[in-house]
Amino acid sequence: MKLSAILDSLVFNVRLFAFLLALPLAATPTYTSTTSISLTCQWIDVDQPPEGSPFLISADPGSGCQFPYGGTSVGGNVSGPLSVSGGIGFPIIGNATFDFSSHGTDTAPAGSVISLTWLWVSSTDLAFAESDANLVIDGQVVWSGRHADRAFPYGAVNTENVGSFECAADCTCTAGVEAKGSGHGGAAAGSTLLVSVIDPPANIPEPGTALLIALALCGILARKR
Repeated sequence: MKLSAILDSLVFNVRLFAFLLALPLAATPTYTSTTSISLTCQWIDVDQPPEGSPFLISADPGSGCQFPYGGTSVGGNVSGPLSVSGGIGFPIIGNATFDFSSHGTDTAPAGSVISLTWLWVSSTDLAFAESDANLVIDGQVVWSGRHADRAFPYGAVNTENVGSFECAADCTCTAGVEAKGSGHGGAAAGSTLLVSVIDPPANIPEPGTALLIALALCGILARKR
């Protein structure tokens, strides 16, 4: 094989590889997330707190409360696209808050069908917890869900089949989830939205239709002769 042919083949393969890499990038939604967490600690020593020391002090949730201050535990994260969770534990002293959210935006062609399944957790014991989710198409809220302060069973994951929504024209879709809670007792919140987009079917004639068209063309050509 000539050197020029080898180079041409190499350039073609590189271009093809770059094109295949660009395909998932062009079809990947844009995600944004926000996180918020706070913790306060309460004086628990038998002695009186130092003069001028506040009864409640702010603390780094990662390090917790240092003796002689005590408090609850708090944590959570954005574990993936449109999946958030958080929780507050015991003991019942001090106070904590958490708020985790994630949003994704994508486009869909006319005739596409968007299906949603919502997994949520909202459990509390002497605290507050809330899970939220929504879907917005072309600036209009077509669905939203909210669950708050479900006591038992604690930490249970619930599945909700939301349904399907069709895009009459090319549309922009934004889906969002949020999990938040506050208090000094137990709280668990989680929100995961499973989004499935089915593209419209291609307008390909059925085999029988194609055969009829071919026969009609043959008839037209025969008459012209």
